[in-house]
Amino acid sequence: MTKLILEEGGKRRAFKVGDGVISIGSGPQAALKLSGAGVAELHAELVIQGGRVTIKPKPGVLPPKLAGRSLTNDAIVQPGVAIKIGEATLTVEPPALPQAAATVKTKTVEKQEWQRSNRELYKSNGIKPAHMLILLVPLGIVAFFLFKKGAEQAPPASLTAQTQYFHALDMYKSGMLAAAVADLDKIPKDADLPTELASNIANLRAQIEQAKVIADEAVENEAGTKYLDTQLKNFEQTRLQGKIDRPAARVFMKRIAEFERRWPKHPQLEWVQRMKASYSVMVDMTKPPTYADIAFEVETLTWANPRDYRQAFALLQRFADSAEPDERAKALALIDQKMKERKEWYEDRTQQAKFEYERNQVGKAVNWLLMLATYSGDQEMENTAAQRLLDIPRLDEHLRGYRSSRPDWWPQISANPVIAQWIKEHPLDG
Repeated sequence: MTKLILEEGGKRRAFKVGDGVISIGSGPQAALKLSGAGVAELHAELVIQGGRVTIKPKPGVLPPKLAGRSLTNDAIVQPGVAIKIGEATLTVEPPALPQAAATVKTKTVEKQEWQRSNRELYKSNGIKPAHMLILLVPLGIVAFFLFKKGAEQAPPASLTAQTQYFHALDMYKSGMLAAAVADLDKIPKDADLPTELASNIANLRAQIEQAKVIADEAVENEAGTKYLDTQLKNFEQTRLQGKIDRPAARVFMKRIAEFERRWPKHPQLEWVQRMKASYSVMVDMTKPPTYADIAFEVETLTWANPRDYRQAFALLQRFADSAEPDERAKALALIDQKMKERKEWYEDRTQQAKFEYERNQVGKAVNWLLMLATYSGDQEMENTAAQRLLDIPRLDEHLRGYRSSRPDWWPQISANPVIAQWIKEHPLDG
């Protein structure tokens, strides 16, 4: 089997793999996970076939380096040549070659000795080669059928299961959880196994499931940490220092409530709850918002990327529907202003997506088009962006990545009617 050697973070791991495809990246869908900086969720693939190894970089990622050379296309990996992805180094050792060449001379000598010995036997005992042939042919036929019968017998189920178990254990220790499960699944459920081996297999399955839970929780908390840093800590430092006004405090409290709802087990939840206790005395969240509150919140939704015009327009329209005439007029005027602003943003980001795609930064192009397809707040605009998205090659891989790494955003992505229809025709699990 082909041997892969991974060096990352001062640690060295080695494991053997058979023919197939190994995905490499930092996301949960990667079979070989890397934790260093600069690694995309799905960064590259290794295709192994008969000892021949090919690396296939994913579109739009930081190019891997092979022998110091940046790769943007598929390349053959020679034995011992280093692949650099982010801070990790991966080298490949091919399967050991058969030692036939080393034994040719020995076999030739043995053949010569056998022929000489037989000639001497014929000479000393008077047995002629034709007589010997008559004796050997039946024996050879019997030996052939005995060997064939033995070769066709499958190894004992317990031996096969034990082999799969140890291979799965290696995959588990290497962090390749999906590969470990695939190995265990090859063991027949009704196989008659020794009690200890059956227990070991069950324990390994439980450990893999626990590792999956921990990995999923880590991914979820990673999204929470990003929200915490950008939507809470940064907001608190830039908008809530010095004189604090009601609209800013109100937005901050709404964001705290959102964080508590989505990440109730986050390790920094204590900091969030301290902030909640501090700022709750400054604003009464049970009272309806004023126009000043709504106008400030709309600005927070549309001043940076992603600009959420969908939520901003919904917020303004709800307020206008129940506001007094004076404040209703202000809300409707702000809607008109934001519509003009949205048109400029939509056209600019569409051109940006085209620019990124032409630079082979496909991942960035996909991200911009998904923003336009979910945050524009106009069904025609969103569907047009989604239709452009369908022209992206290997779209299924990008969507699978968003589904696993952005569970908070995925419901909006998959709700777009154009994208939903495409997924129906091209199932992501298919």
